[in-house]
Amino acid sequence: MPPKTKEQKILARLHRLQRLQNFTQSPTRVVETETVSITPTKPIETSEENLAENYSYVYKDLRKILILASLAIATEIILSLTSSFSFVKLILRIFNI
Repeated sequence: MPPKTKEQKILARLHRLQRLQNFTQSPTRVVETETVSITPTKPIETSEENLAENYSYVYKDLRKILILASLAIATEIILSLTSSFSFVKLILRIFNI
């Protein structure tokens, strides 16, 4: 969270002071709360098409994971091959170095 500005701090202090004044003026004040029922206004659709659309991002993520994993494995194989001295000599001969 970004730090509060001076204006926000002053406003917060003002709100606290107002609350404190209201509390000291009427200590027997009763606060009524309103109950809110949480019911969906729109019925939830559970069709197969809707489920396939909702999880389309999963297939994209799996594809990315497979591509990155294969690149990592290929890099590991290349690094292990270059660690052997004979492979390095072979590469140097290919590039005429």
